[in-house]
Amino acid sequence: MSLQRRLLSIARTYAAAVVIAGLWPLLAVVALLVDLRRKPRWVSLRLLAFCTWYLAVEAWMLPQLGMSWLRWRHKPADLLRDTARLQERFAGLLFTALRRLFALRLEVEHAELARLGPVIVLVRHTSVADTLLPTVLLSHGQGMRLRFVLKQELLADPCLDIAGNRLPNLFVTRNRARAAEDLAAIRQLATGLGESDGVLIYPEGTRFTPTKQQQALASLRKEGSPHLELAETWSHVLPPKPGGVLAALAGAPDADVVWMTHTGLEGLADLAAIWRGGLVGQTVKVNLRRTLRRDIPDTPEAQVRWLFAEWDEVNTWVAAHLPGDTEARQIENDGAKSPPPAHGALDFNTRQ
Repeated sequence: MSLQRRLLSIARTYAAAVVIAGLWPLLAVVALLVDLRRKPRWVSLRLLAFCTWYLAVEAWMLPQLGMSWLRWRHKPADLLRDTARLQERFAGLLFTALRRLFALRLEVEHAELARLGPVIVLVRHTSVADTLLPTVLLSHGQGMRLRFVLKQELLADPCLDIAGNRLPNLFVTRNRARAAEDLAAIRQLATGLGESDGVLIYPEGTRFTPTKQQQALASLRKEGSPHLELAETWSHVLPPKPGGVLAALAGAPDADVVWMTHTGLEGLADLAAIWRGGLVGQTVKVNLRRTLRRDIPDTPEAQVRWLFAEWDEVNTWVAAHLPGDTEARQIENDGAKSPPPAHGALDFNTRQ
């Protein structure tokens, strides 16, 4: 099944690359005409350029993964090390292109907090670029070996499929019928973390949208969740799904938790958001904070309460740092607490 899936995804990738390359002059003229009429900050041209670059990187990376396997197939440790290097290169090439084409500025606070493991990294989820940020900032930037918990739909990307399954990652189905199996797999994934290792989870389970937020709140209401009242005050995050987080905590009983919160990528939430041009010229702000294991409750019930309380801090930080009038956003969020002053902010805008 995996071989058939990969053959199809690889064929689609190269076919799309050939079509884009052959039609590029025509597509560029069309995109230019559309942008001249709509004037949405040249979004059509930027999007065409990024899609072209993405396909080029995919087409280049697939043979690299193949040659890596041929060279290191009899040395598993070296194969994993080289695959991780290629994965970091892949993410770096895509994220650098995204920054340059859409004129993004990147500001990172406290990235050094994720330098030493074992850790469980919990990331806010707003767009597909959320899968690039941890690899660029934590794996490449801090030397952290991350084990990702990702949705199975991402296997449609052949590079992510091959590299992601070669490395110790987990692609979950998000099927309720297989929930127990997925949680057991997450617990196993978190087992045996070393001092440079981490497990990365997106607690919301999917990208934030107002529609998904209402659906998540309806589920909490149906369940009679005691956390509904708190979740209803959130305007920028979905209620976290505790199962995966608790499974990771159980599998890594000595691991701290690192919270990775960010703003500025909301313009990548979907094609409609990109088309509106909201991503262009944004400042992507990333903040990391760390909770020591001794400050995390031991029982599952207490851990769920702790998770919701900490996720409230995530919403507060996002509300204070979204582009626009942050003061007005804070007023809109009743009871929002002022974020702590930032220290040691890192500006990666000029870094490659």
